[in-house]
Amino acid sequence: MPIDAETEEGRASIGAGVAVAMSGIRKSFDGVVAVEDVDFEARPGEIHALLGENGAGKTTLMSVLAGMLKPDAGEIRLDGDPVTLGSPRDALRHGIGMVPQHPALVPNLSVADNLILGRESSWRPRLRRAALDRWASELRARYGAEVDLRAPAGALAIDEVQQVEILRLLGKDVRSLILDEPTAVLAQAHAARLFAALKRLRDEGCAIVIVTHKLKEVMELADRATVLRRGRLVRSFERSEFDEDALAGAVVGSELKAFVRSEGRAGEARAAARPGLDGRSTANAVLVADGLVVRGASGARAVDGLSLEVRAGEILGIAGVEGNGQAELVEALAGVREIDAGALEIDGCELGSVDPRQLDRLGVGVVSGDRLRWDVVPELSISENLLLSELVDPRSCFGSWGFLSWRRIRDEVAKRMSEFDVRAAEAEQAVGKLSGGNQQRVVLARELSRRPRLVIAAYPTRGLDVAAVRFVHQTLSELRDQGTAVLLVSADRDELFALSDRVGVLYRGRMAYESATATVDQRELGRAMVGLGAGCSHGERPQVEEATTA
Repeated sequence: MPIDAETEEGRASIGAGVAVAMSGIRKSFDGVVAVEDVDFEARPGEIHALLGENGAGKTTLMSVLAGMLKPDAGEIRLDGDPVTLGSPRDALRHGIGMVPQHPALVPNLSVADNLILGRESSWRPRLRRAALDRWASELRARYGAEVDLRAPAGALAIDEVQQVEILRLLGKDVRSLILDEPTAVLAQAHAARLFAALKRLRDEGCAIVIVTHKLKEVMELADRATVLRRGRLVRSFERSEFDEDALAGAVVGSELKAFVRSEGRAGEARAAARPGLDGRSTANAVLVADGLVVRGASGARAVDGLSLEVRAGEILGIAGVEGNGQAELVEALAGVREIDAGALEIDGCELGSVDPRQLDRLGVGVVSGDRLRWDVVPELSISENLLLSELVDPRSCFGSWGFLSWRRIRDEVAKRMSEFDVRAAEAEQAVGKLSGGNQQRVVLARELSRRPRLVIAAYPTRGLDVAAVRFVHQTLSELRDQGTAVLLVSADRDELFALSDRVGVLYRGRMAYESATATVDQRELGRAMVGLGAGCSHGERPQVEEATTA
């Protein structure tokens, strides 16, 4: 039965004493063991964080619990009774539902239609539809969701899609809720709203499992935490037993300290060698943009007269609330979105337009922020994705006289997979079958292993585990120290301040604030991010709801 928000019985349905216990779970794919003899428990009225490196088996374990995968061995018990979950429908029938990392609604249907799918009846359909619409409205009101029921699902922002997916499951009387990397693509303000909703559900008695890599989220949310490593259970922690250091050590197998950029003599020397921000000079500039205009999907100016430069041997970090032109800027610089106006110069070469092959020749590496759309071809193998640029370049060192050298190709692929720790059964495995973190490693291996002159990196650590984040940070820092210019776009302010030599804030497609990292005025940076800074256009309505990002 769906939840009836008008009855006390309906309000008490979540958290009616359901406990989920998994024991001895094993699952393998094509002979590769993903989960080996794992025990896991979710209790009513708690948020349980599931952590581990990419490929540790977290999503596989939760997919078994959600009925999406059948385990090779092991047992699942609800309230002490063994159950068989042969499909997601079976799991829903037992009160278990999962919000995947990339939730998918029916885009051409309204939010209300997506919520009531499967509930329609041919009997007196008009009266039935009115009751269903009323039910959807009551469901939204009960959980405080901020989403328009009449809006088409395809027009929703990612955080709204998550809200609808959670509502859809709660409307099916889900009492054990699983979320796979729920904040991977959320801005901080959206994540804060999600956290508040999850805490309300926990207080109502719902058992919530969050698969995450972000230790700060675990510290803020989790009542318990379980760590997997290479498919095996490392340890389950009660809240009083863990802090960030303990969790990081369990995840990577040794004590791990956060990576922080050193500002020693080398950093001071780099800073001294650069001209100050007040007297900008293009000497040593690898990327120079002047008055750049780029239009978004709606035709409006997403990048509006932007000027910036990135010099050799420095990282320029771009901060800002997502949706202020970051995606369009990266796409334009990567050659997949047209530049309407302005001048662009890369390594001394003036570009009237940009195309990806030209960027390859100029030594530009691009990590787009949307790997499945722009960075990888899921159907192709790891080898093919790693060498996409070289194999279409007649100057490639992998062949001569029109013939490829397969020995050289195999050696280079093995080298890149080892250097960037790409974990797969074999190099010929399709990239689409890898975990999201391993797909990102393939992208980084292809784009960064050639020691490019310029790197455009958008959200390069999104979805990566603690050790992988540290590796990416070190790699970008090493490239910078070797003279590479790096443009880093990130929603993670800790990441930006740990890596960047200079920080700029993008607001409505313009540079609203810019400073050397060491002299950033935190108050002014925060005001710029919400449209209140000196560099923001006067008369524009500030995005006050996003103020928590500052």
